[in-house]
Amino acid sequence: MDYVKKAQEFLDKAYSGNIDGARAMLDEKLILKMGGTTALAGEHHGKDQFFANFGKMMELSQGSYKLTKVHEWVNADKKALLIAEEYVQKNGREYVFDRIVQYSFEGELINYVRIYEGDSQIADAAFG
Repeated sequence: MDYVKKAQEFLDKAYSGNIDGARAMLDEKLILKMGGTTALAGEHHGKDQFFANFGKMMELSQGSYKLTKVHEWVNADKKALLIAEEYVQKNGREYVFDRIVQYSFEGELINYVRIYEGDSQIADAAFG
């Protein structure tokens, strides 16, 4: 299976506002794991917590969070890896940071999302 294509489809739906379509691509037992020291950090279980965490990311970034550049996609065994540049403008300051986002699959559904920060200090400042 082309897991990159499935992850891209998920992101296209999520970022275009098709939340129902994006939710349908997530496993009921989805786990989102994020590092760092902000309110986003930790392990979040289920679709509702996943989208609540994304809403919190938008709140903490004062609505400015954007995925600005895709560096690379990697198709792996039951997973897709996205290496991307992301952006936040908060309190008059701009933050640009890289992330690796792992989308793991069980069948056709995403069952695990792990976000690795390229520079956790910048990400913590952007969302802190």
